[in-house]
Amino acid sequence: MNFKGFKEWGGYVVAFLALFLILFFFVNSVTSNFSEDESVERVVVPNVVGKTLTESVEILNDLGFWISNGFLIESKEEFGTVVSIFPPAGSYRSRGSLVELSVSGGSKSFNF
Repeated sequence: MNFKGFKEWGGYVVAFLALFLILFFFVNSVTSNFSEDESVERVVVPNVVGKTLTESVEILNDLGFWISNGFLIESKEEFGTVVSIFPPAGSYRSRGSLVELSVSGGSKSFNF
């Protein structure tokens, strides 16, 4: 175990996990994507995988979605590139629903 790596990144990881849990419970308690209410406009979730985080947020906000932090994932993709999206691209969601984006942290590995 590399404790130096933990000291450097441990606080960030704990803060990120806490934020993720708060947003997860907020999404589950507030958002109802399976509503039968026909007055709610539903739109298709676009595929933003491979785009930068900035581009992805702009596209999703223009469609009326809120953005939630996903995970920072070790990837061959450039740092800040969206590597996954939930709900999946192509699914229908209500305007105002949360979309979770996971972003590449680059290829640097972290030792805990």
